[in-house]
Amino acid sequence: MQRIKIIDYIKALFIIFVVVTHTEVIPGDSIVQLFITAQVVPGFMLLSGYTYALSSQKKTLRQMCNTRKMMKAICRYLVPAIIAYLIYLVGWYIRGDYRLTIWDIVYRFVMGLYGPGGYYGGIMLQFVLLAPVLFFIVRKYNQFGVLIIGVINFLFEIIVRIWNMHEVVYRVLIFKYLLVIAMGMYLCLNRMKKWHKKYLVLCWLIGVVYLILPYCTSYQYHLFTLWSETSMMDTFFIFPMMCVALLKFDKLEGANGIAKVIEYIGKASYHIMYVQLIYFVGVKDALYTMIDLQKMGSLFEVVFALAVSLVGGVIFHKLDTKIFGVIYR
Repeated sequence: MQRIKIIDYIKALFIIFVVVTHTEVIPGDSIVQLFITAQVVPGFMLLSGYTYALSSQKKTLRQMCNTRKMMKAICRYLVPAIIAYLIYLVGWYIRGDYRLTIWDIVYRFVMGLYGPGGYYGGIMLQFVLLAPVLFFIVRKYNQFGVLIIGVINFLFEIIVRIWNMHEVVYRVLIFKYLLVIAMGMYLCLNRMKKWHKKYLVLCWLIGVVYLILPYCTSYQYHLFTLWSETSMMDTFFIFPMMCVALLKFDKLEGANGIAKVIEYIGKASYHIMYVQLIYFVGVKDALYTMIDLQKMGSLFEVVFALAVSLVGGVIFHKLDTKIFGVIYR
């Protein structure tokens, strides 16, 4: 399957937003956080649904569930996560801050509790397992299939509310992203059709109202109480924009050096996610003991974090591909 460059460009933009968010220079209750940085993971999940559908259009459910191929996909996500986690553990023991038991080690890894974005690898592992079934439903039933998955997503949110699910558990479960994944798959399958602008605008406005209502008023949602700004309702906001980007610029070609750099950052976005995690959970604190980065200003802090995360992530991606690539192919 030929890579679509706009997907890598969007991924690059998203991972940059991730790093900037974790520098905490953007207030958590700001409009920028609400409408841009909070939309990154739903955007990643929509892209995952889109690319999965693109590569699986002619495959049967049996072929999509091929054990050997699924194990390769699992390794592709699991190996970088394990490597990052081992670096994290080494850092803990070098600092001597805390003695982790075997239970602590397993629990922190499974629950993604070892740094900002630590839950993302677990989400992608769940994606590998669920994607064949989700795509089968969307391909077979089209809009009705998306509706089925949306209802499952909605029922999950009801269960979360009834059981008063803890946020630590909620954050590592993929079910909150089922609708946006399904919409990514649906978009791919229907990318040749004409999308009416008025429906996309209406969809986007519904998403805007959902996001802005608690921000501008004292109203609080009774159902989407956890991660409300990235709930299934967020799909209404993110889908129209991704629809325009993916369909309008699907033939986009980047010939210059800057475009190639951005493209590679997009390819390495998963690895960058783990490098920025290591940076913010350990490296940053070590640097602060030697250099007061805050005195140099927020801009320097952001640029430095981006430089470490992006360059480190690209190197990590290259090494991972070179050493373990034979397992993934």
